[in-house]
Amino acid sequence: MKWKEPISVIIPFYNEKDRVAETFMIVDSFLKAKFETYEIIPVDDGSDDITQDNICNFIMACNYQNIKPLFYITNYGKGHAIRRGLLNAKHNLIMILDADLSVQPINILKFMDRNSKRLTKPILCLGQRNQIVKQGQVRLFLGDVFRWLVSKIIEKPIKDTQCPYKILYNIDKELIKNMVIDGFAYDVELIRIAEINKIKIFTQNVPYFNDENSSVTLPKIIRMAYDLIRIKIKY
Repeated sequence: MKWKEPISVIIPFYNEKDRVAETFMIVDSFLKAKFETYEIIPVDDGSDDITQDNICNFIMACNYQNIKPLFYITNYGKGHAIRRGLLNAKHNLIMILDADLSVQPINILKFMDRNSKRLTKPILCLGQRNQIVKQGQVRLFLGDVFRWLVSKIIEKPIKDTQCPYKILYNIDKELIKNMVIDGFAYDVELIRIAEINKIKIFTQNVPYFNDENSSVTLPKIIRMAYDLIRIKIKY
C-alpha cells in the first residue's frame, strides 16, 4: 500500500560529506515504497567541506529527480536551514529528519496510520526520543537544564522539544516566515507559534540512535540560552 498524500522531507546538512549517499538512498527508497508522490529537500547550511559537491554529484550520477537541494554560502544554523526548507516545500505534509537519520523515516508510518483520516486541520507532531544508546552524564544534565528553561516558555508540557523528527501538516507558511531563531532552539519557537495559533500539537515516541560524533559545546549552550530569551520576549 502506498499513501496518496504527497510528502516533502526536509533534511538539513552541515559538513556531512560522508553521509550524503547513504542518507539519500535510505530516505528515497523508503518514500518510493510508501508514498505515491514525494520530494526530498536537502538544505546545506553553508558547509565548508565538500558536502554540496557530494549532493550535486550524487543527484547527477543516480538521476534522483525527487531530490531538490537548497544551497547557500553562509552557515546560519539548523533553524535557518529548516526554515528555508519549509518555505520551499510544495506539499502540505512535511517530515523533518537529521542527516544522520538518528530517527528513521519509517516512523512516519505510525503517524499516517493514526492521522490519515484527520489530515484537514493544521498539525504539529513532535518526536519523543527513546534512547537506544545512553548519553553521558554531562549531556543529560544540560538537557535537564534546557528542558526546565523551555518549560518557562511553552504552555504545553513537552519532555523533548529537540528531537530531530517532526511532522507538520497544513501549517500556514506566513507563520514560518515570521520565525527568527536560526539555531538549535528553533524547535521551541515552532512549538510556541503552534500554541499561539491553536494548532494541534501531539507527540510520538520514536527510537533514537545517538550520533557518536555529535557534541555539546559551550558556544552552543550559550546560543540556545540566548535564543530562548528571544523567544520569551517575542511571544
